[in-house]
Amino acid sequence: MQQWLGHNAKDMWEEFMPHLPAEEKLQASEQIRREMLLLLKNGQGRLYPGVKETLGALRLMGIKLVFFSNCRGSYKDAVREIYGLDEFFHDYIISESYDFQPKHVILKQVMDQYQREILVVGDRIHDVEAGFRNGLPSVACRYGYGMPQEFVHATGVIDHMEELIPLLENM
Repeated sequence: MQQWLGHNAKDMWEEFMPHLPAEEKLQASEQIRREMLLLLKNGQGRLYPGVKETLGALRLMGIKLVFFSNCRGSYKDAVREIYGLDEFFHDYIISESYDFQPKHVILKQVMDQYQREILVVGDRIHDVEAGFRNGLPSVACRYGYGMPQEFVHATGVIDHMEELIPLLENM
């Protein structure tokens, strides 16, 4: 299951079980969604160490933070509430709102509205690819779910969230 975390639902099913009937994919997706939300609400999820501190420091530096995820709206809403993410993020972009298009396609559609330098930070190939395919720098997080081969095109790599600000200062 862990290998599919970070994938959008459409791509995950296409890679995992392409011949499964659409109705069964929908039923299974709904079951997974309910289970993930239940786990979150029961305190089974967590943010990585240093995430809140680093996000807070970035926000104090005047950096506009955008939550950019392949998740569904219900998951985004849950983590937003449970972890108090509105304290850090200015905006939320989720692939469900874009019919589960690839992240690099979504980023190309929305990047002009941010009128600032953009850095993509994430732990999966979709994050690194979004930056790379749009000519933007990206930072890969080795502490997440991705494998080293997913980070080939990353501009930088970190092992702990606390390493992000020093890396930015040297980019």
